[in-house]
Amino acid sequence: QNIAWNLQAGTGPLPIEVIGVKSGTTAEPSTTSDWAYADNRPLIACGAYDFRGGVYSVWRNLRATTTDANGFIVGMESLFFNIKIENSSGNAGRRGLFPDDGASIVACEVISTNGDAIDFNGGACSIKSTYVHDSNVGISPNNDSGIFIIDSIIDTCTTGIELGTGDRGTITGNTIYNCTTGISGSASYANAVTNNIIDNCTTGASWTTEQLNNFFDYNVWDNTTDVSN
Repeated sequence: QNIAWNLQAGTGPLPIEVIGVKSGTTAEPSTTSDWAYADNRPLIACGAYDFRGGVYSVWRNLRATTTDANGFIVGMESLFFNIKIENSSGNAGRRGLFPDDGASIVACEVISTNGDAIDFNGGACSIKSTYVHDSNVGISPNNDSGIFIIDSIIDTCTTGIELGTGDRGTITGNTIYNCTTGISGSASYANAVTNNIIDNCTTGASWTTEQLNNFFDYNVWDNTTDVSN
């Protein structure tokens, strides 16, 4: 079951926009000075259900809570800006944000206590300036290709970034802190991992099998074990 907004599908030039504004705002359309921040953002309390939106949609200035397996799931080519999503379920494998192909996540905060905070359901997605924390897995490209993870903070997760068998990811400018494993590569290849701080993790980066063309440079390492396998 889910909480589904019956939104008309947008297009690339004309996406459907859902924008949270300050309490008491009456301006139509709202201006950027009306946008809501912090606890003033409207709350979508999903309870035991997930939340679903359409393709080519833009989501700004909202909060969402859920305990459902899929959390906040929205179609391809969507943008998330200034969104806080928390999946507080005690069950394993629960997602916070589950975006499809081509999603962009900017200036958000995502938590999934016993699952993946951000679990991509498609490739060519990007995360920028986002805070992911206190989750089982911080960011999981879910074996997809061409993921960008840029200038974000991943804090206090069992696994900070879990690449699986995905390839051609760009991971740059992030701080990965206080995780059991900072970056788990499994069989992932052709990734560029540069200019990150990987600190206070049990293992900074770990691959299960040797792979081609994973490029690491200009990272700062300070972990119990910096690299493994």
